[in-house]
Amino acid sequence: DYIFHIEPDDILYLPHGIHEKYIVNFQKSGYFIDVFFESNIPMNSVPRLYKDVSVNIVSNYFKQMLGTWQQHQLYSRAKCMSLLWEVLYEIQRDEYVSKNQYKLIEPAIEQIHSNYLDTQISVEKLALRCGISYSYFLRIFQKRFSTTPKKYITKLKLDHACELLRQKMSVTDIAETLGFSDVYFFSRQFKKYMNMSPLK
Repeated sequence: DYIFHIEPDDILYLPHGIHEKYIVNFQKSGYFIDVFFESNIPMNSVPRLYKDVSVNIVSNYFKQMLGTWQQHQLYSRAKCMSLLWEVLYEIQRDEYVSKNQYKLIEPAIEQIHSNYLDTQISVEKLALRCGISYSYFLRIFQKRFSTTPKKYITKLKLDHACELLRQKMSVTDIAETLGFSDVYFFSRQFKKYMNMSPLK
């Protein structure tokens, strides 16, 4: 199962099969727009959450799609499909990272996966390891992974926490093992990312 914490203007892509059954729990009042489509062009086979993707442009495309679809005119479907392709274009353009750019941050990715439990790890040190500026490292990383390095590391820790919970380790011991400041902070982070408490 996949759990996503979605904020305003986020785009969630669900591949064929997974999109057929999903549950949305609202933390506060709001709405979302669903677009169901098929494509003969290869698409990503895993769910993907996109953040800050040309926000104003893409948000406008979705609103146009909704308005067009609700008009039920003869060519509404064709217009909606053209807008959908514009959205997919913006997503791919925003997330594209060249092989050379990715090679620049590879040392940091390896460092993260080998030492994500290290409390001394920092974005500044990761950028230094790659020999590039902090801002450039951050920009490439966010385009490649659609999240910040800190959130990426937190997610790795929480994925590991799930394994430790399955091994019946106590929540307090897990929080300490993963380098969280205290068990309450760990529990809050776990619930935020996993949408349930560690005990549950």
